[in-house]
Amino acid sequence: MNRSRVHIGLFAIGFGFLLLPLTLSAQDRQIITKQITLGNSVAELSLEFTGDGRLNVRFDDGVVQIEDQVVGSLDPGDRLEVAWRLLLEGVVTLEDGPLAERLLAWSAPEGLAAEVDSIAQEIEQALQGALESVDT
Repeated sequence: MNRSRVHIGLFAIGFGFLLLPLTLSAQDRQIITKQITLGNSVAELSLEFTGDGRLNVRFDDGVVQIEDQVVGSLDPGDRLEVAWRLLLEGVVTLEDGPLAERLLAWSAPEGLAAEVDSIAQEIEQALQGALESVDT
């Protein structure tokens, strides 16, 4: 009698673990729209996700904004801006999972001035926060 209860309990636990990936993948979200703007003074990435999420990172003539909030300023053409532009150029043709993977893999150049490094960290955190639940 106790043996059958143990088997039933183990079966229930095992079945629960089988359902866990289904539950987690149901929580994943997807990128539904991507807009990249590259101009002389602008380098912008706008993403919208299922479930009303969004992310907007904009370099505009030296002013850096995340979600329309100024996070800092730098000299136009600064190494961080160049790295951001190169990232955007590299993801133009990517969508959803591959896009999220490439954006999450991005890191700012090393050796930036402290103020610029702080901006870079905010961008990386914004990308991580917005993309960590995207199904890759």
